[in-house]
Amino acid sequence: MKIGLFGGSFNPVHKGHINSVKTVKENFDLDIIKLIPNYQSPHPKSETPLRAYQRIEMLKAALPEMGENVEIDDCEVQRGGMSFSVDTVKHIFNAMPGSEIHLIIGADQFEVFHLWKDYESIIDKSNIIVTTRPGYELPKDVSDLPEELAEYCHEFSGKTIQLKTGKEISFLELEDIDVSSTFIKEQIRANKDVSANLPAQVVNVIKANNYYTEKQSLVDNYLELSQFCGQLLFDRKAMGVLGKSFEGLDAASEYAVIGSGTSTKHAGAMANFVKSQVKSKYGISPIRIDGLPEANWVILDYGALLVHVFYDITRHEFKIEELWQEAQDLKLVDSKI
Repeated sequence: MKIGLFGGSFNPVHKGHINSVKTVKENFDLDIIKLIPNYQSPHPKSETPLRAYQRIEMLKAALPEMGENVEIDDCEVQRGGMSFSVDTVKHIFNAMPGSEIHLIIGADQFEVFHLWKDYESIIDKSNIIVTTRPGYELPKDVSDLPEELAEYCHEFSGKTIQLKTGKEISFLELEDIDVSSTFIKEQIRANKDVSANLPAQVVNVIKANNYYTEKQSLVDNYLELSQFCGQLLFDRKAMGVLGKSFEGLDAASEYAVIGSGTSTKHAGAMANFVKSQVKSKYGISPIRIDGLPEANWVILDYGALLVHVFYDITRHEFKIEELWQEAQDLKLVDSKI
């Protein structure tokens, strides 16, 4: 299997990232491209902070723009600490033996590649795809490369450098899209339109959560948020209120809270109450709302938390709890009783 690895902070993911992914797909016969958000960049910048789960939410929103065979891999987030490409390459190399790895980086990154941690190990296990903009001057011979990297060169061939490790460095010219994450954040803080540089769904996520503004949510504890949502359901006389943790399981979220109403009107009113109260306390809105106005089964998607509000008859029809038997019970109780 041929695997492309495209890492970064994606803070936020923008049309320049999307253009890179799509152009690489068009020019290289890769089976899959993995988008790998970092946990902590080894090159930190002074900027409005966004946590990993928030950046992943935006990546999820941008995925449809990138087409098939592109997926998010949160291995660096799961690993924690400083995110170094060499550790990720080694992880994929060991986790998917026999695969052909292609690390995708920008021309600005390539210029300092020889300064990266254990870059020798990277070119021993991975090919490199360097995306360049029109006008970027490609190296023409060994003398154009840093001395540290030049010693690994075996042969130049057009826009490809054959390495002594058996891997290669390929240069791919992109259609010029002049945009940066820093510029986008500055525009957002100035309350200017950024729709030309971001997919519409990413813009929606940013607006719904006030990202890069003074009103930005800083939810750190999703267990606490789950308990808060459970109490809101208790407050509105929900039936069968449950909370679940999916830690260690392959699930769409880290937590889920479930409650039922005696009618669709009751269920819809509870869902809207939860939405308004979470917005009031935490400053966030759902990334996605499904099931309104019918309100047989409403889902409020807060990324790491999904809140399910059912009409009780519908809940019994779907028997959703049976799908979550392995999940840990949060043992939610009404604190006001």
